[in-house]
This record gives sequence, structure tokens and C-alpha cells, in this order.
Amino acid sequence: SSGINAEYGGLYCIMSQVVKHKDLPRPAFVRDCQGANIPPEAIKHLESVLYTMPSMISQTRKKADNQFVELDWRIDVVLSNNSLAKILQPEILMAIKMTNSKSVIAQLTPQEFHSLRQSTAKVLHDMCQLRERKFMNS
Repeated sequence: SSGINAEYGGLYCIMSQVVKHKDLPRPAFVRDCQGANIPPEAIKHLESVLYTMPSMISQTRKKADNQFVELDWRIDVVLSNNSLAKILQPEILMAIKMTNSKSVIAQLTPQEFHSLRQSTAKVLHDMCQLRERKFMNS
């Protein structure tokens, strides 16, 4: 039990230094993990999380720099068509203007719109919960 606690304590110290300073070279990280008797397969996974994932995240952020600038929307109601006399079917049209001057136009049924609205509300709620946690404030 005390051996496991010592390993976790050593691992915690190493990882916290990597996260805080972000300049610990990969070979030094591997050497420190080996010195803490961490199994090689665990070192590979940790190395991937601490060194590969941040670069992937930063690449994703660069792609995500394109943000939306404006959202226009309207509701159209289809009164009738050639085959039916009256249908009264609503459609939601959304036009999103992006910072790269591109526009995205979406045509949604009421069910799709409600699904989008609920998903957006859930994301905003989850983001508020994350903001309240201590680790997000540091």
C-alpha cells in the first residue's frame, strides 16, 4: 500500500511539473517516470497525454479560430404545395456569417430546431458547471 502511494505521489509530482512549466523535455519526463518505477506502457500513455495531446489541441484551436459573427434567422410557413391543398408546415431558416466571410445556411424542421436548442442549452449548462470548479479558475 505504501509503495503504491509513493508511486502515485511521485507520478503526481512529475505530472504537475510538466503541466505547470510545460518546458520539461520528453526524455527528462521519461527518465523521471522510470526513476519512479512507473511501468513502460503507462509512461507511453502519460507521454501521449502530456506531449502529443496539447499539440493536437492547439492545432484544433487554430482551425477553430474561425468564429461566427452574425446569426440571422426566420420562420417560413409552407401553406400548400402542388399535391396537397393545405399543409401549414413551418421551416426555420438560419444564416450564420463567419469571420472568414463565409456563410452557412441551414434549413431546419421544428424538431431539428428543438434538438439544436436543447443541445446548445446543455453545452452552455455544462460550461457553467465547469467554470464553477476550482481547477478552471487557476
